[in-house]
Amino acid sequence: RMLEQKFAKLHNFKYAIFTNSGTSALQIAWHFLKMRYKWEDGDEVIVPAITFVATVNVLLQNRLKPVLVDVDPATFNINPELIAKKITKRTRAICPVDLLGRPVDIEPIVKLARKYRLKIVEDSCETMFVNHPNEKPVGSEANIACYSSYMAHIISTGVGGFLCTNDPYAYKYLRSMIWHGRDNEYLNIDDYKSIEIAVEEFFKNTASFSDNEITNLLSKYNSDSKFLYFAVASYYYLLPKG
Repeated sequence: RMLEQKFAKLHNFKYAIFTNSGTSALQIAWHFLKMRYKWEDGDEVIVPAITFVATVNVLLQNRLKPVLVDVDPATFNINPELIAKKITKRTRAICPVDLLGRPVDIEPIVKLARKYRLKIVEDSCETMFVNHPNEKPVGSEANIACYSSYMAHIISTGVGGFLCTNDPYAYKYLRSMIWHGRDNEYLNIDDYKSIEIAVEEFFKNTASFSDNEITNLLSKYNSDSKFLYFAVASYYYLLPKG
């Protein structure tokens, strides 16, 4: 929990939950919002036209309709000026994405969300620890923010992600959803819906390892990966060609 508390504080949130991936964080966030606000299949979420495919996949998985909005060519993030024309009676949320380490212009998006009573789930999987143009941390003005600690991102635990929120009700249910529907004290099984997504403690603990421990661990991983690489390569060259 110490890792979660530190991460939440750095992004101006009260709560953070470590997950097995940024994709899972997004999937759970949409599942929770759809359940809580009784959204219907086919309700719409506005997303940027350029993003990692998981941003859209998790919406389809939750039977929500992604509505693509073109991006600002200077940043490749969603263009806030084009969002309003895509809002319909079935629009339920906006999913701004902070792409490739560059924060989206969040202020006009927050104003639109308030005007049309929409929720915001910010996909900051590629951009943790960065501030928006208004100097607020990425994700901090969203209802729920999602981050990734996958190996290709800013901080890595091998695999992993974070869900962040300031809503205690959302925190309770989101944490339960990643732990098979159990409550926060693991005393009983709650009767609300659950998603069986639980992070392996090994990967969670790597974020708290010392530099020497991480170096030794990575050395072992590199050795194992080289063995597997050459084993697969040898097998490939033994296969008949053509």
